[in-house]
Parts: sequence; structure tokens; C-alpha cells
Amino acid sequence: MEAYGLMRGVGNLCIDAEDDPRYDARRMVGLLVAGLRRP
Repeated sequence: MEAYGLMRGVGNLCIDAEDDPRYDARRMVGLLVAGLRRP
């Protein structure tokens, strides 16, 4: 995965996060990063 693709993915996870109080963008980004750390 290229860095640009990863940054676009993180950005897409954060779109409209402030409009929905039930959506935790930080948690979703954390799950994505944790998944990338697994072998």
C-alpha cells in the first residue's frame, strides 16, 4: 500500500465525522492502524 492511498483512506473515514455524534472517527482510524500492524 502506498502512503497516498493510506492517507486517502484515513481521510475518507473522517468525512462527516463531526455531523454524527455516534460515529467515532478516531476509533475507526485506530482500528485501521491496528490492522496494518498485524502480520
